[in-house]
Amino acid sequence: MTSSPRLQVSTQDPDEAHLRLTEIYCAHTQEVRSGFAGFQASQKSSGFPGLDLDELGYGRGEVVVKPVPFEDFVLISLPVGGTFAVRSDTGEAVRVEHRSVVMDGYGKHEMRWGLGCRLLNVRLSRLRLEQAAADLRGLDAPLRVRFGLGEPVAAQAKVWDSVVRSLWQHIVPSGVAETSPLVRTQVLRLTVAAALEAFPNSAEAVDPVDPDFVAPSAVRRAVSYIENSAAEDISLRDIAASARVSPRALQVAFRRHRDTTPLRYLRDVRLRRAHQELREADPEGGTTVSEIAFRWGFGNLGRFAEEHRKAFGTTPSQALRDG
Repeated sequence: MTSSPRLQVSTQDPDEAHLRLTEIYCAHTQEVRSGFAGFQASQKSSGFPGLDLDELGYGRGEVVVKPVPFEDFVLISLPVGGTFAVRSDTGEAVRVEHRSVVMDGYGKHEMRWGLGCRLLNVRLSRLRLEQAAADLRGLDAPLRVRFGLGEPVAAQAKVWDSVVRSLWQHIVPSGVAETSPLVRTQVLRLTVAAALEAFPNSAEAVDPVDPDFVAPSAVRRAVSYIENSAAEDISLRDIAASARVSPRALQVAFRRHRDTTPLRYLRDVRLRRAHQELREADPEGGTTVSEIAFRWGFGNLGRFAEEHRKAFGTTPSQALRDG
């Protein structure tokens, strides 16, 4: 199955553009400062719950947009044409070309599209992001995260750009995130973690919880839960709840008793299950490697093949063919 961004808005009428984009994003004011005759609003979107990908531009119009606080999402924008400028209600301002900029979900912003400016937007669920920030620090409740207006830190800029490129060039066109809940969860988790690493935010100042000693029995409960639930869309928080410890404590315990992490162990279990399905499948019956890989949460077939070869000494296609 393949997918492509859906064209949701295409109009030369500023009033129609304002109405439609309010429905898609949030309430905002829109002012065409110059280039009215060249105004052409165009918005394409893709993604899945928790992560939206948009391509948005106003043609040859210079447009200023002032939205209310996003509330539900954090917005990360990458200009792929023209100049994009943003000012926050705290007085911060940034002007970028071909560099990403993050906009906090709680604050107000004034955004200016220069002539011919076109953005690739990543909208991340604020709740999912704040839950991930809490998980990384071993906290039970979501951690309120504030972002300062700005670009990614230099050391992480290339990493973030590679995540955005992968989303647009591989994940969206393949449609795999739409068909595989396990892949969808992993893509969302990777994108959220990359955003928290790339852009300075308030969560960095929160000290991680120092976990108490976790008995081996808690690890055994977690292992049993993973083995029984590997085919389901489960998270680190779900695994920790099954072991009756915090996510951070479980991570430390897995390192201590298993020399791995809970999510790495989950991935290994899914790899074994995928290998078993490949061995038992009938290649003449139309079963494919990609079908089995996607079902078990492996969205990158090249990486799946490499991990399979390292674990079992053979490629997935060989396992499917030889049985």
